[in-house]
Amino acid sequence: MIFSIYFFIYFWVETHTLTISIQKIPSEKGKMMFAVYDSEKNYMNEKNAIAKKVAKIKNGKATVQFENLKAGKYAFVYFYDKNNDNTLNTNVLGIPTEKYGFSNKASGVFGPPSFQKSSFLINKNIEFLIDL
Repeated sequence: MIFSIYFFIYFWVETHTLTISIQKIPSEKGKMMFAVYDSEKNYMNEKNAIAKKVAKIKNGKATVQFENLKAGKYAFVYFYDKNNDNTLNTNVLGIPTEKYGFSNKASGVFGPPSFQKSSFLINKNIEFLIDL
């Protein structure tokens, strides 16, 4: 009986889908890379991303979906891996040479924006449409 209650509760938890579409990508070469975070503690540590995806570029657009997300705060990061090396390339000063961005169009000063600036609430399916 107790097992069936836990089983029911586990599968009853409502989940949502996060869809991210990047458009106006200047070339079909390369790919878009995405990472999703669920806390300040894990934010911007790629190993601690709750999900990562890679999207091919078609007609100047790349779209990914992150499914089965429980209600809560999330933030995402994306970049255009122009040369397919799976790395956000930087110049000698550490400034990225490939296009990148954060959820909420957040920006930081001398580094990435905080989780608080980038985060958004998921309590239903949500979609972001972003111009690169």
